Amino acid sequence: MSKPAKVRTFDVEGQPVRCVETDDGHRVWLCDCDKFKERAAKHPEGFCGHTVVAIARCIEDGSIEIE
Repeated sequence: MSKPAKVRTFDVEGQPVRCVETDDGHRVWLCDCDKFKERAAKHPEGFCGHTVVAIARCIEDGSIEIE
């Protein structure tokens, strides 16, 4: 039986950003802002300024590594 995904929430200028990480290390970043929704409708993995800030914070604090 697989474990549930790890979900972290970040506050970026009052906007919640969620990172869902599966056991295999795959991460999906989610934001409810209009820019994210617009981009996610066109691209499988949409991003926005809020998700970029959250990703940068994780890289800076060492909680994630980019390969």
